[in-house]
Amino acid sequence: MTIPAGDSGEGGEWNLLQEKIQDWVSANNLSALWEQVRLPAQILVALIVLILVLQIYGGILRTIAAVPLAPGLLELAGIFAVANFSVRRLIKSSERKKVLSSVRERWTQFIGR
Repeated sequence: MTIPAGDSGEGGEWNLLQEKIQDWVSANNLSALWEQVRLPAQILVALIVLILVLQIYGGILRTIAAVPLAPGLLELAGIFAVANFSVRRLIKSSERKKVLSSVRERWTQFIGR
């Protein structure tokens, strides 16, 4: 196959490529092709974002664990927060009912019922 020369006397490869691409675009329905690869593309992007977030989160946890007293102090702060919440909201029966109803309401909103 010979490639015709362009107007400037150079090879016409670029023009031939442009014509082939235009023919391919006009022959194929690109919106239908996009609909076919849309879900896999979204899943792939979500996986890449998830991997990046997990890597960053792991780096933050490794950095905190490298500080000598940080893990123990954070655990102590968590225990204090749970104890404080329990003393304020779980001792009285009426407060427990409010907490449980709030948890149930959030759960139903989360699952969409």
